Amino acid sequence: MLNIELIRNEPDRVKAGVKAKNVEIDIDAIAALDTRHRELRTERDKLRNEQTTKSKQIPQAKKNGEI
Repeated sequence: MLNIELIRNEPDRVKAGVKAKNVEIDIDAIAALDTRHRELRTERDKLRNEQTTKSKQIPQAKKNGEI
């Protein structure tokens, strides 16, 4: 199994190694999926943070009669 860090940091080396072993795998597709996965995790974390902030504001808004 290949480490995603290796694919991310040294794609050409991984491609050469895969080719030498006569294995067909699209390293570029794996790298693209990894990039998308990291983008989605960042977005998820941002949304969770926003949700936490809003959840903390609800009791104060109720107390102030805003809700």
